[in-house]
Amino acid sequence: MNFFKSLAELALNGTLRIVIRQDTSQQMTVSVMLDAADCADPAARLIPPLCFSATPDQLDEGFLATIRQPLKTTATLHCDMTTHIKLLELARQQSTAQKAQAEQMKKGQTEKEKAYDTALKQIDELKAGKKYRQAVTKLPAVEDHPDHAEAITDLKEELMILLNEGSLLTAPNAISHLIQTVTRLCYRLPYFLVGSR
Repeated sequence: MNFFKSLAELALNGTLRIVIRQDTSQQMTVSVMLDAADCADPAARLIPPLCFSATPDQLDEGFLATIRQPLKTTATLHCDMTTHIKLLELARQQSTAQKAQAEQMKKGQTEKEKAYDTALKQIDELKAGKKYRQAVTKLPAVEDHPDHAEAITDLKEELMILLNEGSLLTAPNAISHLIQTVTRLCYRLPYFLVGSR
């Protein structure tokens, strides 16, 4: 029997611990445990050892065949646990980076919102002072604040109406009134010219 050669063929990662105890003159108990020191998962320590009680002849015949598959399964489990721990750590690092990126974006959005609010306050103050032309220049750009596009457009229209308030061109029927006035003056012009000779 090539005991150690057969163990080497298993290509196990970790320390293989074999404990042999003579129970009686006919019986032996063998405990086999694969200890993966590189596995960071504490659950790996919960895997119990393989235990066999048999005569020395029975152990010689079937010991290696009996431990082969359970040891391979345990080695695979340790490898999966180690990989899992590494992936968890990688996910945690990426999550931290994403949180930092999200906070940075949120901070940028917050600064844009502050700039928007500041512009609106300035516009309100200028409106109160009837400085509509200056208020129009303080309007935030729609491209910088797409969420407030409608509000900015409405405010611009309101300011333009206030800016042109009192102008002949914006008064109701202002154009027709202007035409009537010019027409009346034109009719009177010949009488005015005749009377002045």
